[in-house]
Amino acid sequence: MGEPEKAGTGPAKEEGYATHPRDTLRLPVTRVPVTHHAVEKIQQMILDGVWKEGQRLPSQRELAETLGVSRASLREALSALETLGFLRIEPGRGVFVVSEAERQSQRKNEWRFAGRYALRDVFQVRFIIEGLAAALAATALTDEEIARLDSIVGDMREAAKRRDLVFLSDRDSAFHSLIFGSCPNRMLKDIADRVHRERDESSHLAFTDHRLISAPVDEHQNIVDALAARDPLQARLAMESHILHAAERAGIVLKPTAAMLTDNAAHE
Repeated sequence: MGEPEKAGTGPAKEEGYATHPRDTLRLPVTRVPVTHHAVEKIQQMILDGVWKEGQRLPSQRELAETLGVSRASLREALSALETLGFLRIEPGRGVFVVSEAERQSQRKNEWRFAGRYALRDVFQVRFIIEGLAAALAATALTDEEIARLDSIVGDMREAAKRRDLVFLSDRDSAFHSLIFGSCPNRMLKDIADRVHRERDESSHLAFTDHRLISAPVDEHQNIVDALAARDPLQARLAMESHILHAAERAGIVLKPTAAMLTDNAAHE
């Protein structure tokens, strides 16, 4: 494969990046991996009805050629869309568009890190570390960073109206990463960095119930309001409430505070 083209000079190549089409609405223009671009394109074709519920997608070779990405990047894109509840991958048979009824029945089965951590474990840890991060960030965030968080929530609200789960999930990850990035506790930041893939994946699962995609937007707005008020306690409570509801949307019911210490034993 030849040298990657510079951004803005032609179609995105596999080694290069594609400009995020919606960052120009509110945020400074950023560059996203071509894999992300492929995820958005496939999602949009599903939302536009190009592929109907239950329909099998074209072969991976055909899809890769159509989208201008490698087979490896396409597989990553398909896996992401499976996590978001758009697709079902059946080895040896193909990739199929998921119906709403099927989406509700398979949410927890799509947890990609089941071999390492139970989904419940991840949400329990998120409840603890993200609540603490929000409390510490309340007095550490700059006015500019709070404005960025508010802008991200605005993007999430618009994405929810369009049922654009890819962009909604992307903005959700950006929101939580910004809070961790502004947290003054370096050890907490290191812990968050080590588990960021599991954290993001658990958030994606919480979006698979497409009927409830507006609820997380309001929860994120509550967090921003508490951070803007520089109220550590309210920021922690708003974040913990968000994590509890996110877990519920992913099919996990958590018992908050001290009860969490024995929650695992109760579910063994």
